[in-house]
Amino acid sequence: MKKYLIIAAIIAFAAVIINYVLGGFNKIEPGLVTTEKEVVYGREYEGRYNSEALDNLISELRTILSNSSSKGQLTIINYLRPDLEQRGTVKQFVGIIWDENEITNSDYDSLVLESYNGAQFRIPISPLVMPSPEKLKGLAETMAVDMSSSLAGYSVEQYQDRTLVINFPFKSAD
Repeated sequence: MKKYLIIAAIIAFAAVIINYVLGGFNKIEPGLVTTEKEVVYGREYEGRYNSEALDNLISELRTILSNSSSKGQLTIINYLRPDLEQRGTVKQFVGIIWDENEITNSDYDSLVLESYNGAQFRIPISPLVMPSPEKLKGLAETMAVDMSSSLAGYSVEQYQDRTLVINFPFKSAD
C-alpha cells in the first residue's frame, strides 16, 4: 500500500512540474485589441470539432497558403452558439485573410469582418495546458462588461508563430 502512495506522489509531483514548465500556472489576461475591416475567404462549417470534413477544409486552406507567393493568415471565425455547443457541434467560417486584398478564389465564399474593439488572448500553443474555450469566453465577457459592452457573438482565431491568438469582438455602440 505504501508503495502505491509513493508512486502516486511521484506522478502527481511530475504532473505539477510539467504543468509549471509548460506555462500552466501563468495568469491569462485579455488585452484590448482594435482591428481594421478584413475579408476572410473560405467556407462555412457546421459540425463536430473533430470531424474529417473540418480537418480536410483546414488542410486544403493550409496547402493554398503554402503554395501561394502571397502572404495570408489561416483564420477561424467561431460563432458563439450555446445551443449547438450543447449538442457537441460548432458553427464556424474557416478561411484565409490575405495580406493583399486582390487575391480571391471563386471557389470560396467571402466574409467581411467589420472593424471592432475586443478582448485579445495570446496563448503559447501547449495542448497539455491550454485554457478551455469557456474560461476564455468568461474572461472576455468580464472585460466587455467592464467596458460597458457585450460580446458580438463570435470569436476570431489565428495561429501565429506557435501562438494562438483569439479575439472576442465587442458589440459596437451603434
